[in-house]
Amino acid sequence: MTAQQLKTNALNNTLGAALLLFGALLSCARLATATEHVSGMWNLYGAEALGMLPATGLAAARVLQSLTLDPAGAASVALQFLLSCWPVAAIFLGAILLRRNFAQALTMQSGPSGDARENSSGLRGERS
Repeated sequence: MTAQQLKTNALNNTLGAALLLFGALLSCARLATATEHVSGMWNLYGAEALGMLPATGLAAARVLQSLTLDPAGAASVALQFLLSCWPVAAIFLGAILLRRNFAQALTMQSGPSGDARENSSGLRGERS
């Protein structure tokens, strides 16, 4: 490996790990916030919170009806939903940047049998 390849691999490792950690922390924080809201509602309303489930179902049906009848609104809602999932996208980008190192670690663990070794062209398969 040349010095440029080593530098690129190190940069990919650092950036991938940072994105993975950042996305995981943000996802965890969002889940904690959602759990806090649900538990706050349960503490506020107690057993009456179960009575809110039919109202929630009716509201969801109304939203589905409006999305079905207004395709432009459906595209806007889909865009908002995808934007709200950006921490998961950061996790995926981090995993993509780290995939080469994961593959190399797995090939090193395969041992002397050579079952999953990389050939000289960098592709998995038979040895050249």
